[in-house]
Amino acid sequence: MKLKTMFTNELPFMLEIPDGSYKIWTSKGNIILNVNSDMYKLHTARFAKFSRDIKYIGEEDVLQKIISDSDLSNYAFGECKTFISYTNECDIEFSETTYVTVTDEQCLAWIRSNNSFHHSNEEELNKKANDYFVNIEPENVNKIKKTIVIKRKFSEMQDIDIYYEGLNRLIQQSAHFRGNFWTHKVDINILEGTLIQDYIDDKFYASITRASLAPSILPCHKKFPELTSEEKKDFEDKLKIKHEIPVEEELIFTARSLWYRLEYRSAIIESSAALEIIVEKKLVQKMKERKTAEHNIIKKLDSTKLDFTKRCDSQLMIYTGKSFVTDNPSLWKKICDIRKNYRHKIVHSELNPSRDETEEFINDFESAIKYIISL
Repeated sequence: MKLKTMFTNELPFMLEIPDGSYKIWTSKGNIILNVNSDMYKLHTARFAKFSRDIKYIGEEDVLQKIISDSDLSNYAFGECKTFISYTNECDIEFSETTYVTVTDEQCLAWIRSNNSFHHSNEEELNKKANDYFVNIEPENVNKIKKTIVIKRKFSEMQDIDIYYEGLNRLIQQSAHFRGNFWTHKVDINILEGTLIQDYIDDKFYASITRASLAPSILPCHKKFPELTSEEKKDFEDKLKIKHEIPVEEELIFTARSLWYRLEYRSAIIESSAALEIIVEKKLVQKMKERKTAEHNIIKKLDSTKLDFTKRCDSQLMIYTGKSFVTDNPSLWKKICDIRKNYRHKIVHSELNPSRDETEEFINDFESAIKYIISL
């Protein structure tokens, strides 16, 4: 017997990568997510706002067939954002050893839940369920046990956390790959619910919807050109392994995402942290190249832990031959002014910079990061 569980979501934004299947690393092994950005809603009224919940979702040719087969005279098409699906499959064989794992109490619990016994209290319900269980034929007991095993297996297969882990890795990697900083991580609170459908031997068995709290509001139009075949292969290769995005890149990316969502204070904090991290990484890299012992690396970093200027000046000079302070004075002054007049004040006050200021500051921090990487 083949069991299949399918997870389906319409994302709150367009995921601008080619439609197809992507193998993605997760903490529990690779999973395959299917991407489709060519889905539409068919409303059975000329204006979508009047159709309420009477709608179909699918590819255009499928919906056109519904229109012709149903001879619809009033209908309207609506665009969808990117659809994601994930299928988890397994084969299961049933034997006497399979049923050993199912206890009589579990069978009784199933009988109590799935039979309409007339009862006035819990005690009467338990007695009727027990009498029913004692008197049914052995093959019917095995049918109950089989149902319990199937439901138990489907429960294991409905691992939504792994689905979200893979989905967020796909979003993260594609966002960085395309420079699409207006995407964001998704979970049950952001999605419009995750539809989970179970199939036995490819026949529909049951479905549930994991409900969410927030509506989907972001636009569905594309902003980027199609990926080239080389870009697509590079993207697919990174998904198949545990490709780690450098933390300084991730923080700058987060800053741009925060800027896009008008979170200017947080955007500056993330940008500043990205610069501090890359300076420390550069120093560690250069010390290790000199075969500096681990405890000495920690000691030297601790000596400038509270003195970022010294770390970027004399300490960088010692290990890279360049001082950020004296060798790039104009950019250093910009960074100092931002840290003094904005970054530090944001931590200790209600200062909220403007949109244009914040974008300029993020760009300055990113320029400083590139400069440190070049040393």
